[in-house]
Amino acid sequence: MCLSRFQVPLMNFSVIIPCHNAEATILQCLRSAAGQSLPPYEIIVVNDASSDSSRQIIESCNIPLCLVNASMESAAGARNAGIEAARGHWLAFLDADDVWYRDHLNRATQLIRKHQVVGYLNHYDRLSVDGQHVTHKRCRNDSVVTGFGRNDYVKLYSRYRHFVGMSACIVEREAAGRVGAFDESMARTEDLEFWLRVIKGQPWLFDPVASSAYRKNVPNSLSSNKVSAALYRLIAFVKNREDSPAFSALIRRQALRALLKAIVAGDEKDRSRAYEVAYRELSGAQKVLLRVVRRTPALVRLLTETRWL
Repeated sequence: MCLSRFQVPLMNFSVIIPCHNAEATILQCLRSAAGQSLPPYEIIVVNDASSDSSRQIIESCNIPLCLVNASMESAAGARNAGIEAARGHWLAFLDADDVWYRDHLNRATQLIRKHQVVGYLNHYDRLSVDGQHVTHKRCRNDSVVTGFGRNDYVKLYSRYRHFVGMSACIVEREAAGRVGAFDESMARTEDLEFWLRVIKGQPWLFDPVASSAYRKNVPNSLSSNKVSAALYRLIAFVKNREDSPAFSALIRRQALRALLKAIVAGDEKDRSRAYEVAYRELSGAQKVLLRVVRRTPALVRLLTETRWL
């Protein structure tokens, strides 16, 4: 079902929204996309096997959009379905439980044009589960950060210790096509892995001004499984590793964190998988540290809950 499209702006955006059982949040999400000061070219919603009333809400929202019904059963697959349907030159991603502020696309347009990049990330605020309360999350940078390739990005990542998320991400459609879109074998952190492939040998930027809000602590959210997320975050970096001191240091830190998370909060399967993937990435000193602290669960928990790693 494709309704009438928005008027094409000079720099056009295809908004891609994967939706799986998001009846409580999808309408607020859609309104934030449709209410942009610079309207998107199109809004594509991929209804991924929702069993709640998400589809009915989407169809009755009176917002011009293209609805794709699919059974991908993964965020990566749903986003790929959205990319296939997209006609814009730029792909602006928005999760069904997040929102954009009114100037999100307009500000992105100005910065992308100014810095001539293929990938854009912005800082974000935190939105309560009920969608009523916004927490302004302090940014560690005061000005726009630009970089070229993965090595520059891992320096930014090491400063933030996290990927800002897909609702803060815009990429050139052609660049996404070159790297084959999202890896559907990634059960978690497919967004980070996709970003690392897009920016290989390409210019990117990070905007410290929050123009999106991430809904925190959503029940049954994939990102809530921190043991699995830590392991797949490591996998994303290992798959896209480059030969540099910064990259090597980041992988070692992520490997130790994945192991400690599995020890303190995972089951036997989690621990076995973590040792299989992460242990070989540790330095000699880290292996000694792991042997010492794993006998003390309280110390392991303290290390994983602080910014020490």
